[in-house]
Amino acid sequence: MTLDNPGIQTLTRALLDSVGRILEEGSAPSDLIQEMLDLLVREEILARASLYFLTPGGLRLQASSRSPAERHLRESSESDGMDAFPEEALLRCARSGQPCLTPPVFYFPLLQKTVCTGVLAIVPRSGVNGVADIPPDLSDIGRLLSLVAGIQEGMGRLSAWEGRFRSLMEALRDPLFLLDGRGRLLEANASGRALLGPEFAPGQPLSPFLPLSVARSRPDDSGRISRPGSGDTTKKEKDGTYIVRMPENGRDDRGTAEIWTLRVPDGEDVLVRLASPDSDPGIREIVERYRLLFEKAREGIVITDRARIIVDVNPSFTRVTGYTRGEILGKTPSLLKSGRQSPEFYSRMWDALSRNGHWEGEIWDRKKSGELYCEWLSIYSLESNGEVTHYLGIFTDITEHMKDQDRILHLASHDALTDLPNRRIFKERIEEARLRSLRTGESFAVGILDLDGFKSVNDRLGHQGGDLLLVKVSERLASVLRQTDTLSRLGGDEFGLLLDGLADSDLQALFNRIVESLHTPLSLGDEGKEEVLISGSMGLTLSPPDTGPPDTLLAHADLALYRVKEQGKDGWSLFESRMAESLAERHRIRSEFERALLREELVLHFQPQVHMTDGRILGVKALVRWNHPDRGLLLPGDFIDIVESTSLVAPLGRTVLDMALFWQKKWREAGLDLRISVNVGARHFLSGSFQNDLDQILSRHFPGRNANGRVMIEITETESLRDLRLAQKISESCQERGILLSLDDFGTGQASLTSLQKLTVGEIKIDHGFVRKIHHDGKDRAIVASLLAAGRMMGVDVVAEGIETEENGCALIAMGCQWGQGYAIARPLAPDSVPDWVRGWKPPSSWRAAPRIETPGKRKRQGLPCLPFFQ
Repeated sequence: MTLDNPGIQTLTRALLDSVGRILEEGSAPSDLIQEMLDLLVREEILARASLYFLTPGGLRLQASSRSPAERHLRESSESDGMDAFPEEALLRCARSGQPCLTPPVFYFPLLQKTVCTGVLAIVPRSGVNGVADIPPDLSDIGRLLSLVAGIQEGMGRLSAWEGRFRSLMEALRDPLFLLDGRGRLLEANASGRALLGPEFAPGQPLSPFLPLSVARSRPDDSGRISRPGSGDTTKKEKDGTYIVRMPENGRDDRGTAEIWTLRVPDGEDVLVRLASPDSDPGIREIVERYRLLFEKAREGIVITDRARIIVDVNPSFTRVTGYTRGEILGKTPSLLKSGRQSPEFYSRMWDALSRNGHWEGEIWDRKKSGELYCEWLSIYSLESNGEVTHYLGIFTDITEHMKDQDRILHLASHDALTDLPNRRIFKERIEEARLRSLRTGESFAVGILDLDGFKSVNDRLGHQGGDLLLVKVSERLASVLRQTDTLSRLGGDEFGLLLDGLADSDLQALFNRIVESLHTPLSLGDEGKEEVLISGSMGLTLSPPDTGPPDTLLAHADLALYRVKEQGKDGWSLFESRMAESLAERHRIRSEFERALLREELVLHFQPQVHMTDGRILGVKALVRWNHPDRGLLLPGDFIDIVESTSLVAPLGRTVLDMALFWQKKWREAGLDLRISVNVGARHFLSGSFQNDLDQILSRHFPGRNANGRVMIEITETESLRDLRLAQKISESCQERGILLSLDDFGTGQASLTSLQKLTVGEIKIDHGFVRKIHHDGKDRAIVASLLAAGRMMGVDVVAEGIETEENGCALIAMGCQWGQGYAIARPLAPDSVPDWVRGWKPPSSWRAAPRIETPGKRKRQGLPCLPFFQ
């Protein structure tokens, strides 16, 4: 520490003055650290300083001081950022246990028992620029302030002990005197001072006031005491007390003296109580309790002389170290050295003890058995007439406490299941990599890996199996990463990856290796009998060029992950700037659509579904449009995918179904009874609110809440069959309400004939992508033929979507398809146009003349009969 630094000189003088005042005046040391901080700010050495204590609930501000300029800046600031130092920086210093610099703030840890108990945050008057090393002067101030905090704690403890002793003395009615080995008075309580009179002064021999035989007595085992004064009458009673005559008011009064010897570092002190027959009989027990304090204390206590030779130890010392009292007396504490502290450490310790009269800190020692242990040691200098006579050491074995603290800190920074770093630590390491990259130009990648199909495994094997799978995945991923990389569990089945020190030639091979590592089955269950095959989707962003803060890098990696999932999963993708633009666009559309629902900007158009040869009308399909105030009429392709991936899918479904049934009821009142088909998003269909939404809407449009076959709910096959059991339960509920179920875009997902049967589906719709290519693509033509055959076998209506030309219709009719929907039949119609279209519709002559394929086994159509063809 540089004592020529003016700040250190000022702080040291103030510290010594404050400590001296506390010792001399007995004042409380609780404001010592606040005085030091105020002094540094007042002397314009620091602009701002705060002390935080680390508690189980987090950081707690203990003391703080600001310069007038800092206070003005805080008052004029619109934000609350000036009220406290950044919590992340404070916690980072606390965890590392090392000073750190985040310009213009210097963070200094308060270390006790090798555990950080607090953090000093310091802003120097002149500021600290750049990211260079911490200035020595600033570091010295931080260390000295840390020492002040330790002194404050130690002095508070000593003050408490002294306060208890004095309170006991003053509470006794009988005169009580504490004497040194020569009979000189050290302390007296109020009754003792009243007996002695105003001429009494500490350090005077007590013999003029008390018989010398009592004042200097040292009873031996036979109970004899010396009688140096003639005329002194002192007699030892059977109970161990002494009968004495005390001069009072010119006469001798007979009284009793109780004498206790107290072991102290330089020999023995004597505690004398003068008692009358009616005195408190419990004084012996009270004093005995304090006499035994040395021997009964849980802390180890060692006393040395000024040459550091051990003169006494208590039983706790022998219990911890394994040395007996006889083995350790006459030795020096160096016998316990573990070798883990350097000579410089002990030199600094004794220097501090010499300067301050006290040192406190964590130290490793070695037991007699050779076992190392960690202790929290406090050493005090004991003085007489201004010179050190002894040293008192008090220590606590904190080895287990240290292990507990390490475990707590580890749990606070790691995932409890996989023991991987958690999200907070992961973000800190990203920030460290980012700062390092700015200095060195070294590149790194931030990735998010999400498990594909984890939910199905978790549902099948239960949470215990899911947890075991996550542990196995973490081990598998860790085995393919490099030592410089970081693997983190961000939550659920999502993992974070920080890939540091990348070379361009390594990228693709490393990313492929990570994803492909999950292709090998993982063994789960009892004795590994259950094998699970799972895959992963990974999104990454490279820095540079992506140089944002951790939250931005993670958001960009998440966008890249979304791209992988869109493209079929089980792979990886790198972030591109246009992805962020797409995300902004998605947020904008979602926000505007939320307002559109409130402003009733949605409208419906309807597209007929007909029998292509005889002209019967099956019904109409409701198609939603967004009448955007700025962009005009928007088709579903402009917004529906975004809406269905959010919580707005349910409000959209309710709105469309309610509007569709409104127009159906209006047509029915005009004599036109049409079945109506409405798309429902899979998330809404499988949600817990769908059946309740359905009941409320049906109650407004149908008596008895039963549609009687007039309503068809269309659900997307791929999404709705992910939870087949729930989908089956909801489909049965729909059937009870007279609502038919249709599988939209059939053939594009994972449906099977078994699924078709379980869902009690009344209709399947062939996706327009197959229909449009049946003329020139043999595979698509074969798919359409197989779907038509499946519908005939299951007795389910098959409706072809996207019939855009007359030729499309002829080809479908030739393959046995009867029902169709598309531009060749009618473009989407406004609600008021539907009745006129129904009256004027007739199929093209080529469709009526086309050869037809018989459909044996066709079951009776569910629901309403179709409207006849109008001639």
